[in-house]
This record gives sequence, structure tokens and C-alpha cells, in this order.
Amino acid sequence: MWRVVGVSIFAILIWFICYIAIFISVPDFDTDTNTGVVLGLMMIGLLPAAFVFLALLGTMLPAAAVLQDASFGRALITGRAAFWRTYRNLLLGKGAFTLVSALCLGIIDRNFGWFEDAVLVYLATFLMALIWMIGLLLSATALCIAYESGQSQQAKEARV
Repeated sequence: MWRVVGVSIFAILIWFICYIAIFISVPDFDTDTNTGVVLGLMMIGLLPAAFVFLALLGTMLPAAAVLQDASFGRALITGRAAFWRTYRNLLLGKGAFTLVSALCLGIIDRNFGWFEDAVLVYLATFLMALIWMIGLLLSATALCIAYESGQSQQAKEARV
């Protein structure tokens, strides 16, 4: 478990260094365009790092939901066994969905100026909340798939 904590702290430090490098390299950070670029680059860099943490320890969430062993040790064993498949599901599911939806909302705002009218701001806020809920469902589905594959492996080991 301490290795996971160490790797997480290391990933956060790397992300922070990249953030500072991007912040320093973008001139006139105060403009809206540069702020959007920096936030987009940070999101692209942060999502894969967060998915590593979720792929390793995220199976404790479905285990807790069905009142099974939700310990860090069991989650780490299950996470290691199905790491690459879970990481791929998270990256291609939630990651691609988040990236495409953020790009679509950015294009809509740039072309139609949604965020200038008060009623459209509420509509855009509702759409963003809906998009984030769908992203959460995609993450939960990937973690449940990993948990079920870990349960089937445990059943096979128990039979042997």
C-alpha cells in the first residue's frame, strides 16, 4: 500500500511540475483563450494519471456496494490482475467521452456564444452536469467489470 501512496505522490508532483511549466510557457495567462488552453492541457495530462489510481484501487467501490471485502489489499490484488483492461476501459470510455464532450461544448460556445445569455448559461450548466454524470457512469461500469473479473478469478482459485 505504501508503494501506491508513493506512486500517487510522485504522479501528483510530476503533474504539478508540468502545470508550472505550462503556466510559465504561456504568455499573457490572463486572457480567456490561454486559460482554456492551459486547462485543456492539464485535463489531458491529469486524466490518465487519475485512471492509474482508479484502475489499481477502484474495485473497492463496487465491493463496498455489494458488502464484500472492500479492503485496500483485496482491491490492489484485483486491480493488478485486471489493470490493463480496466485502464483501457477507463481511458477509452470516460477519457474519450470527456475529451469529446469538452471539445463539443467549446465549439458550441465559440460558434454560438452560449455563455453570454443568462438562460443559455443555465442550459449549458445543465448539459455539463449531464455530461459529467454520464462520465461517472462510464467509470462505474469499468470498475464493476474489473470487480466482476476479480470475483471470477477468486472463484477459480477457490476451486483449485
